Amino acid sequence: MRYSLGGLVAVIALSTLPTNALRAADFSVNAELVEALENGPVIVKLELTYKGRVPVKVDDATWWPGILSSAAAGSGWKEPEKIPLGGNGGMLRRVLRPGEKVIDLAYIHHAYASIPAGKASLVLYFPMRPVKGHLSTPAHYTLDQRRDMGLSTTLDVQVQTATDDRLAALRQRLEKIIEKPDVSPEAERGVVNTVLWARHPELAPVALRLMRTRGGGHIVLRPFVYELSRKWKGVHGSLIKHLRDYGDKEDWRFFAYWKRNRVQLPKVEILLLLQNTDLWFRARTYAAFPEQCPSTTHKVLLDEAARLSETIRKVPERER
Repeated sequence: MRYSLGGLVAVIALSTLPTNALRAADFSVNAELVEALENGPVIVKLELTYKGRVPVKVDDATWWPGILSSAAAGSGWKEPEKIPLGGNGGMLRRVLRPGEKVIDLAYIHHAYASIPAGKASLVLYFPMRPVKGHLSTPAHYTLDQRRDMGLSTTLDVQVQTATDDRLAALRQRLEKIIEKPDVSPEAERGVVNTVLWARHPELAPVALRLMRTRGGGHIVLRPFVYELSRKWKGVHGSLIKHLRDYGDKEDWRFFAYWKRNRVQLPKVEILLLLQNTDLWFRARTYAAFPEQCPSTTHKVLLDEAARLSETIRKVPERER
């Protein structure tokens, strides 16, 4: 399982093989609903089976999930104006052998800004086309092209209403996973993808907890947490406290988000951020909000930086 817009590791493009070397009839696609909650998460398990007689060389998308038709999804399903989580994309060349299966989870809610409760028919498209000279990026295909390019499967689902009890149960289940001392990276990424872009403030504590793990946390969660903090004051307050206690160099993004949206934090929140023990983070805070910081902040930071520099200079060159 990988970070992805939707999670499916699907065969989507031919390499330099002849056009007729790979046929839709050589594949079968199955879909099974794992979870469907209003405004996310909506998770589908997908299984792609190669039924051809000889091995084929294909290009395997490392982040593209297959295509979801918003029109087929049902009334009220809205795509964001901009895809909230992108990436470099990319292809991984591989060989599929007869009978081989590709199984993964598609995190459908990553691609939607609004998912209503009720019945929906999900149509998932798996683009497949010859690639000549270079590897095409599926994101550049139009929806009509995607529909005409290859495999598809339809899944009828019942999206449940996001009640307080269901959200509490989901949060408890996810926290139980990441609190295990021996949690695997794969299981942790599964929790990340489940929480990511599920638009519920009740899941913010899980995202903040994940941001504290593995040396800087999961960077993909930061824009998501920021969007939650813009809509819910409680999440904003939790974010400020998180940055006070755990903010590091990877959190420069929040300062960039605040600057982009012309956010002026109140002085009480600035004072909380200045309690962070990391010099770099406090310097960032001062650079972003100099007027809200105490008048002594400039001198305090310079003095601390000077002491740190002096400590480094005292170390013999061979020990550095």
